Amino acid sequence: MKITLQLLTFVTISSLTIIFNSCKKSDTPAPVPVPPTDVVKKLTLVSATVYQDGGVSLIGKVNQIPDAVLDYGFLIAKDSLFKNGVQVFSIKTPIKLGEYKADVHYGMSKDSLYYVTAYAITSIGNSAYSYSFFNIKSFVSTGAKIVKIDSIYPSKALIGDTISIKGKYFTGHSFSIGFGDRSAGLVSINDSVLKCVVPTDLKVFNPAVLLKEGTKTDTVSKKFSLYAPTIESFTSTATFRDTVTINGNYFNRYVNGNQVSFGTVAGTVISSTKNQIKVVVPDNIQFSKTIISVKAQLQTMAATSQFIIRKPELTIVPGSGKVDEAILIQGKYFHPTVFNNTVTFENTPATFTSGTTTKLALRIPNGAYPNRKAKVVLKVLDYEIAYTSDMAINDKWIVVNDQIPFSSYVNSGTFTINNISYIITGSKDYFDRKKYVWKFNASDYSWAKSEIPFSFDVGRVVAVGTKAYFYTGTDLNNFWEYNTVNNQWVQKSSYMAGVRFAGTLSAVGNNIYLGVGRKVLAFDQQPDNTVYKYDIANDTWQKETDYPTDFGNNERIHASTFVINNEIYFACGSTNTGMLQFKKYTPATKTWVTLANFPDARSYTTAFVFQGAGYIAGGADVGGGPSKDCYRYNVASNTWTRLPDDIGAGNGFEKAFAFVNNGKVFFGGGNSSSDRYQLFMADNTSL
Repeated sequence: MKITLQLLTFVTISSLTIIFNSCKKSDTPAPVPVPPTDVVKKLTLVSATVYQDGGVSLIGKVNQIPDAVLDYGFLIAKDSLFKNGVQVFSIKTPIKLGEYKADVHYGMSKDSLYYVTAYAITSIGNSAYSYSFFNIKSFVSTGAKIVKIDSIYPSKALIGDTISIKGKYFTGHSFSIGFGDRSAGLVSINDSVLKCVVPTDLKVFNPAVLLKEGTKTDTVSKKFSLYAPTIESFTSTATFRDTVTINGNYFNRYVNGNQVSFGTVAGTVISSTKNQIKVVVPDNIQFSKTIISVKAQLQTMAATSQFIIRKPELTIVPGSGKVDEAILIQGKYFHPTVFNNTVTFENTPATFTSGTTTKLALRIPNGAYPNRKAKVVLKVLDYEIAYTSDMAINDKWIVVNDQIPFSSYVNSGTFTINNISYIITGSKDYFDRKKYVWKFNASDYSWAKSEIPFSFDVGRVVAVGTKAYFYTGTDLNNFWEYNTVNNQWVQKSSYMAGVRFAGTLSAVGNNIYLGVGRKVLAFDQQPDNTVYKYDIANDTWQKETDYPTDFGNNERIHASTFVINNEIYFACGSTNTGMLQFKKYTPATKTWVTLANFPDARSYTTAFVFQGAGYIAGGADVGGGPSKDCYRYNVASNTWTRLPDDIGAGNGFEKAFAFVNNGKVFFGGGNSSSDRYQLFMADNTSL
């Protein structure tokens, strides 16, 4: 027999357990030994019938409606005086004549004796009341009815939804509901329906639904599951930090319950409903085209079409500039994190100073621009956007090759024969200790090497006619002739005046002159201002007139020479701050002439001749650092002029090299940083 819906229900709710009661223990109601006659006649306990499967059916009767009735129903207790453990079953419908009933199926132990009576509460005045009971009967209980579970509805839901568990005899039990190992919050209960909320901390999307009471656990359903999210549409094109709207169904109502990924990178969800999610495009998205996926209700759904990052645009790039010059390029949809943009000039990346999504402030990189122009390319993710026109590079000294394959910081010099230039030095591979002749290809600024068949550290080389002559700076077998046609080396008469270090080698006519530097002794070195001549025709050496030592400490090392009109000009090689002297040696008369001082005292300079003028470039100031300036010497006026344009954008050059090839001046190396591998070509108009 089912419990009537007229039964009063008292509910106590806690965070984990909800106790359901349609009865409560009374606060020891005061019995009325002799109820008023009129009350007794008006209410009667008719019967108490025990069910075999548990519970009891109670029937009372209202013979006449008493005045001022506040409540009425049945009392059940284990003592006939109804003093202890009283359960009150109130009929919650308005009182009326005739029978009233209640099926009680909980709160009774099997084979125990219980007493039952009808009761009524009537008011006395404004605040007092009378609590009366009568017609006591007794019964032996068959126990409580067993809870029955019929169904769960709905069998699919969302996190946070309210679901109903339907069945019988829920009243009077202390239940908790579990979704797997997660506890659900109970909303309400009556005898046949229990309502709870799907937990927000579920671990799986299809947990078993469990009904727990004490140590007993019953399975309500193994067929419950969360809805799987669906994606119906989304903002298909956007840029970084834009808000993308995703429309669909079965998303989590709680923002933190959704995860949106662009490929493998999570975006920031800023709002969500069952049917819509708004998410911010992440900065660290990896590709311009990717798949959006939504994880909601503990399930992941991927979109069937691609999301596309807006392609950046370059709208304004300066038409010209110089290396290391600060410029501003403008456009749209740049990456908001400036260093996630890459701007290259002829494939050399620039360094940013600041940036926004529409402007990038940067410096033109120190790279190779052999055509004196640069293609400017913006790279964002896998996009490459080339500007519509090339930028003109205005530097007078332009890098034509920034990957010189040899060690150019310390070298033995250059020479040019039949418009082909060469340099003698080692490889830039630290583990390759051999020395090579490197042949320059002027068409593409590349180099090819030939191994030198003898050992040396740093020597000096000069060309005469179709041959090159090389002094090794060693004790024995120290002078060689090199044939560029057949790549053959022929040993010549050795320089016989000891080992000369950091000297100069110059050629006038068919004679070669070795001078200044240091003489290497067994345990020391000393200044050596002698000059010796090598006669190519006779393969002999003889002493010439010494370099005049009229100032300083009598020591010139790592000096530079150039030859104009069969006269040798000696510059720099200073070892003292006052050594500015610049001198000319005339081999025909074996005389020295002092000329206009060089502007400062320096050594490790590089010299070359172009269109009848002598040039001194780079070098290191005495007591200072390397320089990147270049000076021109005018023979006719005996004057030095500093060129307006320095070489490169670095800190300077020392121990560099230079040569003239096909009417073009080249300069390179001479730096202890990565710039040492750069080869510059001068704009002739700047010289």
